[in-house]
Amino acid sequence: MHIFRLSVCAITFVLTLVASGQQPVGDSNSAKAQSEPATPELKPGSSRLIVSRVRPEYPRMAAALKLSGTVQLHVVVRPDGAVKQVRVVGGHPVLAEAATAAVMKWRFQKGAKETTESVKLSFGE
Repeated sequence: MHIFRLSVCAITFVLTLVASGQQPVGDSNSAKAQSEPATPELKPGSSRLIVSRVRPEYPRMAAALKLSGTVQLHVVVRPDGAVKQVRVVGGHPVLAEAATAAVMKWRFQKGAKETTESVKLSFGE
């Protein structure tokens, strides 16, 4: 029971810091992760190139929790190159939300028909 209370207190503290815009003291890994934006990688065999992309913002909560990792997405692209839909295949939910928001703003090379592209974004690695 005491461990549960300590965990709740620690989570509450971190969320309070995040809400106030502060970072925990001595959190050098978070600063590194924020300075290293997510890098996109298209799976081999992708049929379209990225024409323009928006870099995902590293979420404050992810920085506070020292999260890093990879998010895998399936992106449905319209014939005109606009993103129609993004589906998260894997990755931490906090990072996946930031990745999805950014990829929805991407533009791909025009094509003859709608396609599905596999995209992998790495945060702070």
